[in-house]
Amino acid sequence: MEPSHAGAAGSSRAVCSQGPPTQISS
Repeated sequence: MEPSHAGAAGSSRAVCSQGPPTQISS
């Protein structure tokens, strides 16, 4: 659980590697 990417979503940390958490937010 990275606090840096926690702003988007818990599972977004995995996707963050491929793209920005902003994509998940949308």
